[in-house]
Amino acid sequence: MLYFAGYIERWGSGIKAMNALVKQAGLPEPIYQEIGSNFVVTFKKGIREIAQETTQETTQETTQEIIVRFLRANPQITRKQLADQIGISPDGIKYHLDILRKDEVIRHKGATKKGHWEVLIDDKNEK
Repeated sequence: MLYFAGYIERWGSGIKAMNALVKQAGLPEPIYQEIGSNFVVTFKKGIREIAQETTQETTQETTQEIIVRFLRANPQITRKQLADQIGISPDGIKYHLDILRKDEVIRHKGATKKGHWEVLIDDKNEK
C-alpha cells in the first residue's frame, strides 16, 4: 500500500540505504527497535560530532581565559583592542564579556570610554 501511495520506492531497501549512508558518514550504526506497534530508529552522534562540540566548548573557555588575562594586564583595554589582540570580531568579544559579566568573573566600572575592567576572581579562577 505504501509503495502504491508513493511513500516508498521498493520494499526493504530503506534500511539498507540508511545503513550505507550512516557508514559512509562515519557514524555509529543506528539502533532499530519495534516497540508495541511502533518502529523506532535511533541515530547516535559520531565521534567527529562529539569532538567538534568539545572543541567548541574548549575554545570558548580558552577565549574567556585569554580575555581575563588581557583585562588583568590592562584594565583600560577596549573591546576593539581585545578583538585585535585575540583575533576575533568585536561582536565575539562582546559575547564573551557578557558571559564573563553574567558569571560574575568581571565587571566594568566607570564611564564607557573612561572606565576600567575589574577581574573578580583570583588566578585560580575562583570567586
